[in-house]
Amino acid sequence: MAMRGTRSRRNGDTPLLIVRRRDAYVNMVVAYAVYLDGKQIGSIRNDSTERFKIETGSHDLRIRIQWLSSPTVEFQIGPDDTVCFECTPKRLSPFTFLGNVFRPHRQIDLYRSADSTPPGSSEA
Repeated sequence: MAMRGTRSRRNGDTPLLIVRRRDAYVNMVVAYAVYLDGKQIGSIRNDSTERFKIETGSHDLRIRIQWLSSPTVEFQIGPDDTVCFECTPKRLSPFTFLGNVFRPHRQIDLYRSADSTPPGSSEA
């Protein structure tokens, strides 16, 4: 049985990680770096979706921009699975500056998406 945000694919494909960055005014001109197991595997621009072929097993995912980042999210992926995550910056508030200073690793929201086929995808 597939977990929420995981979908099995056919044809023996390698596992696929999909990361969608929601449209946001904050940091809109700067790409976020995508880290898998502590290594940068790519980047993602505002209001876009990126796909990464990854190895089967347990992984740690984190999104970064300069000194700010998301919390690390752990996930499992099977041989023919697709796992989808979404990221977005925290909302601006009077306390944003304090958050950037005292909690820099919590300034980007990263969560597993229930829909493993992002908008515009041609997967059936």
